Formats: sequence, structure tokens, C-alpha cells
Amino acid sequence: MFYTETYCPGVADFDRDGKLAYEAILRILENTASRHSDASGDDVIDGSRRGITWVLTDWRVEIVRRPQSKAPLQVATWVRDNAPVGRVFRDYTITDTSGTELVRLFDLRTEKIVRIDRERFASYQPEARGVFPDTAPRLRAPDVFDTQTVLPLRRCDIDFNGHVHNTRYLEFALEALPETMRCDAFRGFRIVYPKAVKDTKTVTLKYTAADDGAFVCLYSADTLCTIVRFET
Repeated sequence: MFYTETYCPGVADFDRDGKLAYEAILRILENTASRHSDASGDDVIDGSRRGITWVLTDWRVEIVRRPQSKAPLQVATWVRDNAPVGRVFRDYTITDTSGTELVRLFDLRTEKIVRIDRERFASYQPEARGVFPDTAPRLRAPDVFDTQTVLPLRRCDIDFNGHVHNTRYLEFALEALPETMRCDAFRGFRIVYPKAVKDTKTVTLKYTAADDGAFVCLYSADTLCTIVRFET
């Protein structure tokens, strides 16, 4: 089942360059996916209260163009039917009202507490289509970094599952980029979550430049929790 919504951006969705913010893109997609889950009878918050939770492990985002106006956007999401056992691939697209593609993305989710039963999976009415023709290479943390920053966590960074919410990591990574880096024209980004951040008051952000972008890795003490790669 292809689930679609119309989203009307507000002023809080735009960054200082007047473009739809990177973290706003993730919030839009995440909320659309949540309502898709609701429509499929799989309420995420209700499931968490019952001790069943999804764990987001990977975002892959390709940006064709970031909107610079509050014109309505068409957001589509669906669950792919060829995922390995124990995993679900969710794909998305964002288009303008003319149908021009602006963003495409998939995330990879894997269960933490229970196996994904076939009835639950079938409730999403999976589709065969995927937004990317290839498989993303495995993302690994660099061995050496140029800078590091200690960032205090706030209570508002913690979500209903008791750990830092997945969209916050992108905001943290953007804070770690040097002032000299042009951040308004990334072609895309990858985020991998080896481990959730919880039960800590600070995290350490480590940055290094890459040939075609930048890496920011987030650590809790000495534990690698998140790898973010920005593509220029």
C-alpha cells in the first residue's frame, strides 16, 4: 500500500538559508510513517507502552532540491515486500504539487523485542518498488578525526522510548560541522545507529572531512552510537 499525505511547511521547518531544513525532512517523513503505521493498525506509541518497539537502524537520503517556499508537498511512503526476515525496508518520496521529485529516502528498521510476525508485516500491504536502484555500502566510522565537541543533552532530546530521538542526531551532527563548511547544498546524507543513546548527560561529537563531504560520529563515553555522513 502506498500511503500518501499532503504536508504544508511552516516557518519552523526552514533553516537560516530559507530552505527546508534537513532535520525537518526527517520529521516530515517520520510522522508520515507513523500515520501509515496507525492506518495499518500498528500504533507505535501504543506498542511501546506494551513493551514492543521498532528500532531505527539506518537513514539514506538523496536530496534533489530543498523547497524554499511554503507550498504544499506530497509525501509518500510504503513498506517493501522483499525485506530479510526480522527487518523492514521503508521507502519514501517527497514531491511538489507538480509531481517533481524533491527527496527520496529509505530507512531500515529491525525489531528489538519480538520477531516480526507475517500478519503484522502483511497489514502494511507491502510493495515491490524501491526508491534506490542499488544497495548502500556499509558505513564505517573513520579512524582519525579533526575535531571533537562535548555536547550536553537536554530533557527535550529524550523521546517516549527513553533515549535520544532519532532525528536529534542529525541536529547534533550539523552543530559539529565547522563554520567554514557550506551546509546549504548537501546532496544527501546517511545515518547509521549502532547503539541508542540513553542514561547519559553528555555526548561527544567527532568530525572529520571526507573527499566528497564530511563524517560526524557521536559517542557516549567510548561507545560509538551514531555515524552521520554528509554528501556534497
